[in-house]
Amino acid sequence: MSLPTSRGVPPGWYPDPGGARQWRVWTGTTWSELTRPYGAPVLEVPLSSSLGLVNSLHRLTRYGVVALYAGIGLIVSMLAHWPGTH
Repeated sequence: MSLPTSRGVPPGWYPDPGGARQWRVWTGTTWSELTRPYGAPVLEVPLSSSLGLVNSLHRLTRYGVVALYAGIGLIVSMLAHWPGTH
């Protein structure tokens, strides 16, 4: 393996100097053949699940505001037509 070497760097896991998306072991004098991938693979969240939450919040705000105004209108109407008031 003809990877660049680094002097004065302590042994350990480092990003692969060959440019691959993985870790490689530096023994203190040479690069080892031992590698491991960067972290766990990224799991993509399905767009439909995140859109479901957005749609639910949109419906809540839209119909919640309508229900609020309808409730206020009902209370005002009841108070205006309460028996004994003119």
